[in-house]
Amino acid sequence: AICQKTGKFPFVFIDERELLIEEGTVWHTTNRENDWYPTLELTISEESASVNIIGDFDTGARMIFAGFEFLQTAQVIKLRRMQAVRSAFHFNQRYMYIPRRVTIALQDTSGVTRELRQTINCVLDWQQSPFTQVNPNRIALVGREVLLELKPKALVDFSRNVTFVYFQGVLTN
Repeated sequence: AICQKTGKFPFVFIDERELLIEEGTVWHTTNRENDWYPTLELTISEESASVNIIGDFDTGARMIFAGFEFLQTAQVIKLRRMQAVRSAFHFNQRYMYIPRRVTIALQDTSGVTRELRQTINCVLDWQQSPFTQVNPNRIALVGREVLLELKPKALVDFSRNVTFVYFQGVLTN
């Protein structure tokens, strides 16, 4: 509501001394010195196959973008006949992608898991795509849509370069 009223995104700051956190995902380095990308660990599944990913978390992106070839090798997606291939631009560079509806699961630090069905963008020729310009080792870019739907609390700890996710209330000592 604040964002809609003001056009500005509110940030929540939490005193880490009030939190008892067991584990989180360590951030990925970028191709710039002393620069890290916050990460989120997700499970992407379809039918009988699933794959765990640690993707770069970017609230500037709405959807999840992942490498088509990576997901195909993990047997999570298959190329279908007459598959609609779309194109878009990122960093002024064209990329091709296939939208695919999959199940996304997010687990918090205490082991609670929530999941939903959601469309992700499976980017063709991922390694040559603009999504690897900042982080050549990136396997996915996780946008805010999955978090808006699953409603976790996410703490990005810049002092330790770790992201913590939890669904239950704030844990205190």
